[in-house]
Amino acid sequence: SKRSGTAFAAAAEALDVALGDIFHIGDNHDVDVAAAQTAGCHALHFPILRAERVRRSIDLACVTKELQQRGIRTNGWAKA
Repeated sequence: SKRSGTAFAAAAEALDVALGDIFHIGDNHDVDVAAAQTAGCHALHFPILRAERVRRSIDLACVTKELQQRGIRTNGWAKA
């Protein structure tokens, strides 16, 4: 997970790059910035408005529903 920092290490390994070569941009300071920096990545906080977060949540719910209808399990990774 991003929160634990393991996602950054996994991405670096999959891309065959050093953690210090990764630049992560995210809207959640604790998860996207602090965790990325603790893992050894560069990071930038890019906050979004509450209305945009609500819209994204609705979009994710729609995508999750579509995936589930196609028989793709989403529990454990998709938060709606």
